[in-house]
Amino acid sequence: MTSLLLVEADILVRAALAAYLRECGFRVIEATSIAEARMFLADVNASIDLVLAEIGGTDEDGFALASWIRKERPAIDVILAGTLETATKKAGDLCESEPSVTKPYDHQLVLDRIRRAVAGRERGAK
Repeated sequence: MTSLLLVEADILVRAALAAYLRECGFRVIEATSIAEARMFLADVNASIDLVLAEIGGTDEDGFALASWIRKERPAIDVILAGTLETATKKAGDLCESEPSVTKPYDHQLVLDRIRRAVAGRERGAK
């Protein structure tokens, strides 16, 4: 039987989806947050074949969880759920609203962006 870790903060959504997936023959483990999902996944003896997680969770986002799983538990498949708008916003949040540099690279612009980042870090350390 395939074991699935369902990561969904909304109890109404999670309960209905979990019930449906169980009826379809899956063993479903429910997690209310990315942090809780990581606890389940940290147990290397846990038999989890697939993770279904929302992109915009309440604590961390699904992208961070997917990245962690691919690094720490690569045998587990990951499906991220959400809207394109949420995915775009989360990706934008990582880049401080938009990419800092564009491709093809303008070497001088890359150097300027690096210098600004280093200067900001140095100001923060003082």
